[in-house]
Amino acid sequence: AYMAPEQARGRPLSAGTDLFALGVIFWEMLTGKRLFAGEGDAETLESVMRCEVPPLRELRPDLPPAVEALLRRALAPDPADRNPSAEVMLADIRGLLR
Repeated sequence: AYMAPEQARGRPLSAGTDLFALGVIFWEMLTGKRLFAGEGDAETLESVMRCEVPPLRELRPDLPPAVEALLRRALAPDPADRNPSAEVMLADIRGLLR
């Protein structure tokens, strides 16, 4: 349930793969819901590959839009659309905390 779509498809991994997993954890912490977990492994894997992420603001309208933007980047299906490194993602998080 914490794999990135490219990992589930057996494609090359990158730092973005780990940042995707971190995005899943953040999303689950903020919503109290599982993002991709299915009834079994096959259903979970399908859910990861579809990468359908419900809008965070529908579940947590109290959060600033910038939090949703950060998670959209982290959970982007295409690794090229994610932060290039954990350092960049951390800078974004620190910016949100100010």
